[in-house]
Amino acid sequence: ILLVLCYTVLTSKAQSPEELVKKDWPNLYNDYGKLADKEPANFIFVIDISEENFGPIIRDQIQAFIDALPNGDVVSVILLGPVEKTKAVVRCAPITTATKTEIRQKLSGIKFGTNGSDGLTMLGCIQDALMCPGSAKSLPFVFIFSDFEYYQPGKGGVIPAASNWENKKNTY
Repeated sequence: ILLVLCYTVLTSKAQSPEELVKKDWPNLYNDYGKLADKEPANFIFVIDISEENFGPIIRDQIQAFIDALPNGDVVSVILLGPVEKTKAVVRCAPITTATKTEIRQKLSGIKFGTNGSDGLTMLGCIQDALMCPGSAKSLPFVFIFSDFEYYQPGKGGVIPAASNWENKKNTY
């Protein structure tokens, strides 16, 4: 996803947003392209704050994406980290020039390089963002930027993404 966003930002000067979506996500455009002209979108971004090397790049790409959104769409930004740091820093913000500035300030304050990921709290935050007031007719888009490690409070900490899925499945 990061590469797609980077590519989209780099090529956006040559093409309209609609042309870029048609090119990069043809199936998405076929299913929702005409609705996007009529209905607002509800964009939910989850940023894993454990990675200090790629975190700032992801943050900057999300900001560029938000800067290109039309007024009326809604944005939520959720941090994925240890239990106490997994939270929505932007929740159900309708896009306007003023809220874009507020979102930029909140994104610039994100500290990267923590250990752990609380997936259960993250899912609750996503669910809350999907239920934003007035979002019943909006088109939801959820982007999760993570290295896919997760944290189990009280169960030994971080479990690497490369571990066996059967072991993960059996822990719940």
